[in-house]
Amino acid sequence: MVVRVRRPAILYSKKRIAMAAAGGVGHGCRTAAFKDVVVQIHIKTLSMSNDGVERAVFEEYRGIPREATYLIYAGFLPSFALGMFYTDLAYFLPSIQGVPLSVVGSLQTVMGVTMVVTSIPLGIMADRFGRKRFVIMGGVLASTTIVMFALTTSTVLLVVAAIVEGMSEGAFAGSSSALMAEKAGNDKRTSAFSFSFFLNNIGSGLGSFSIASVSVFEAFGIGTRQAHVLLYLLFAL
Repeated sequence: MVVRVRRPAILYSKKRIAMAAAGGVGHGCRTAAFKDVVVQIHIKTLSMSNDGVERAVFEEYRGIPREATYLIYAGFLPSFALGMFYTDLAYFLPSIQGVPLSVVGSLQTVMGVTMVVTSIPLGIMADRFGRKRFVIMGGVLASTTIVMFALTTSTVLLVVAAIVEGMSEGAFAGSSSALMAEKAGNDKRTSAFSFSFFLNNIGSGLGSFSIASVSVFEAFGIGTRQAHVLLYLLFAL
């Protein structure tokens, strides 16, 4: 018996497949052969559709302008360092440096407030004096902050370090996004930002895992405090 499928495979919806599986209602056929043909066509169609979606997703990231690509990859290392810093800071200051928990919470508040307050004016200044300069300035300030947190226990200096860290985040946030939009262009702007966020999140996650390297330093006879300080200094570079 020859079964003819007159409709294209793509037109077989879930409702039609269910009807066919129930006995061919609406198709004028109640044979098992027909049900097998329809189900196999549907599975093949779904497989081809999934492959096409995967190719389309990766195709979106091709053709991003070179300068935008450089910015994306350049943001990986700062994300890596800050992932370690923000994860370990809440443990390092009170447990290793002996800073009171109330001070640690206040420092994190100062960093967040400073970033919010300074991001808009620093963004305006970046538009006027050059966005690339402010991206670099944000990176330099972030490195300076990590060194300050590693080497001091003075509350006053820690507050200064928190303010500097907030300013570095504000300088970077107010200029990097605008610079990325400028270099990526209208056609690849969405793809560039999505790839950037994806890569930065990976860097941040890997940076948090790097805290385990303290155990490696300790295995060579370095004390716990010195091991943390060494880790901070290495990431500040």
